[in-house]
Amino acid sequence: MVARKVLLALFRNAAFTHGLRLWLLVTAVFVAMSLVADPSGVALGDVPIVPGDPDHLKCYKIRDTNPKFKEHVDLFNQFGLEQCQLETRAEFLCVQTIKEFLDDPRGGPAVDRLCYRIRCDRAVGKSRLVDDQFGKRIVEVQEARFLCTPAIKLDP
Repeated sequence: MVARKVLLALFRNAAFTHGLRLWLLVTAVFVAMSLVADPSGVALGDVPIVPGDPDHLKCYKIRDTNPKFKEHVDLFNQFGLEQCQLETRAEFLCVQTIKEFLDDPRGGPAVDRLCYRIRCDRAVGKSRLVDDQFGKRIVEVQEARFLCTPAIKLDP
């Protein structure tokens, strides 16, 4: 009975309900993208497969023909909820890549991405301990600059 009252009180709280809805939306988007994006490197057209196990992304500056306007997006990750403005022309295309020098077993499968410039309402200002093949170190997380979305390359 007490647990039911606590749950009802939580669901009446607008901030909790908004956060829960956002979390469900983000989860649904990631599940949907994992079903659409093929991590093997095969697109819907005749695009060659990257041989081996691509676990890196190489990003290329691009000219995007998408109409340019700003879109409001709410983004949620380990640093919390941020309200951001996204410019709808991508600036980078990041593609699956194999790096032959200084191999690192910590990698995982990579998928191609398009990266869009964003401006968010707050800077994170937190430090995180990170570890990669170049060493373990503390990094200071500052404001978000780009949002990279999974992309599927099609034949022109």
